[in-house]
Amino acid sequence: MRKLRSEKPSPVSREGDLCGKCSQEAVTHVEAPPEHAELFRCAQLLFNAGIEDENQIIPTLVFAANLGEMPHLREVKDGLAALTNEDGKWKDLRLQVSWFFDRMVALMDAIDGVPILQRSPFVVTYVTNKQGNVNEVAIDVFMHSVQAEKVAGIYERYLKLHNVEIDPIRGDISYKLHEDFIRIVARPETTSVDAADGRILALRSGPPRLPDPLIVAGMYRVLKGSQSSGMFKGFRSVLAGRERGKPGGADILVPACVGWYVAGRGDLSEQTEERRRVVRIINQELLGPCGKEPQEESSSKFWRDVRNVSAEIGRLERALQRRARDTW
Repeated sequence: MRKLRSEKPSPVSREGDLCGKCSQEAVTHVEAPPEHAELFRCAQLLFNAGIEDENQIIPTLVFAANLGEMPHLREVKDGLAALTNEDGKWKDLRLQVSWFFDRMVALMDAIDGVPILQRSPFVVTYVTNKQGNVNEVAIDVFMHSVQAEKVAGIYERYLKLHNVEIDPIRGDISYKLHEDFIRIVARPETTSVDAADGRILALRSGPPRLPDPLIVAGMYRVLKGSQSSGMFKGFRSVLAGRERGKPGGADILVPACVGWYVAGRGDLSEQTEERRRVVRIINQELLGPCGKEPQEESSSKFWRDVRNVSAEIGRLERALQRRARDTW
């Protein structure tokens, strides 16, 4: 941990008086909300561990912020703290975390008992028939960064892994637009007669054959859309993350995420006095102990950073709430 710069105290006028700097600190000190103790501990750990990836910072802090409200998350954290190499429970805990977040994140690591999560770009699920053959593959895309070529590659690998043949002349590809992701479903076509004109294309016997990977990728490319004039705009707005541009890094993202929660999940961020109080708490409980430069209490940039992370935090919060309703 980097040490704070030492400063020579201002002279005092008489015994018992506080120096000017200490007097100011005494006035501005505010009590941190006890419900955010775990959030501040996790935020300090991210700084001290040197984690800079926004895809890890945001979900990790969302997990920490919800520990007090969601007992199932606390059970995962306690399970990680007690985990040993002989336990063999790491896979089970990973599945639990993924399920709680509607599969949008994955458990990557644990540092000092704190779960380190990462946003999942996509998830692939397959369904088998009674004979054990794969007859459906669903690809859920969560992030802007996933390109059509990646969809084709992962889909093709799944087909090869399960010895599924490609049908070059027919197939069934459908899609569903969910609140926070695009789902593409590839199946073998099971109809031999076209209702439009009665044409028959006989079905082949044997294990099901699925659509070509390039056709599946083409469907995703269309669904994601294009920003070019006259082209289908697509559904890219439901996807998370960035397609381009430089990520903010820990010095921006960690205080912004913590600020969103301390400010009543963003509800108080437009009130001047509450803004100042939130910044004082963050300086006092996070930036100061970690040797970081304090935020100016009147900084508009800090609150712009808070607004910038609000959509990504909200996406993960919605997933947790959906799963909480399922659990109840």
